[in-house]
Amino acid sequence: TLINSLRLGNNRLTSLPPFIANFQKLEKLRLENNYLDEAGFPEDVTKLTNLTMLYLENQNGKLTQIPKLVYQLTVLK
Repeated sequence: TLINSLRLGNNRLTSLPPFIANFQKLEKLRLENNYLDEAGFPEDVTKLTNLTMLYLENQNGKLTQIPKLVYQLTVLK
């Protein structure tokens, strides 16, 4: 898919859908102000190899540390 930026902030998300991996050209993913925790990040997130920016601010106390899968995204700034 040719989408390079996706804004999913303020949607009360508790997890990311596995099809997020279909957006392999994605460079910027905004997820602020949701209810995500580490379990809400599917393994397929690691397929977002072009992702340079990931916004995780304010997960309403659910996310207390950066999800381990995120560390596999080596081009994040």
